[in-house]
Amino acid sequence: MLFSWVSKVVEEKRMLTRAQIIDEVDAVVAKYGSGRYRMWFVGVASDLDGMRQNRSFEDWYFWEAETEALAIEIKNFFVEKGMAPDYAQNLSGRYVYIF
Repeated sequence: MLFSWVSKVVEEKRMLTRAQIIDEVDAVVAKYGSGRYRMWFVGVASDLDGMRQNRSFEDWYFWEAETEALAIEIKNFFVEKGMAPDYAQNLSGRYVYIF
């Protein structure tokens, strides 16, 4: 399952910087979305386990930002690039996720 693999990556890369998260999101979009941001949703969350239980998708990615403010800033950055904001979850938290 993809979630388990991504979870291990996040545990190894705690508190990523703005540039690191943006670079990694860009790489995922380039590889799996042909560089088209409008094909993706972006959001922030504080409880990844709860989010996973409430959602039915498996192909999602997440990163832990240094602060909640930074996570929101990164989410807004990708919304401006064309991603749809995911309002189904809380609008706060240090995790930036895409699906």
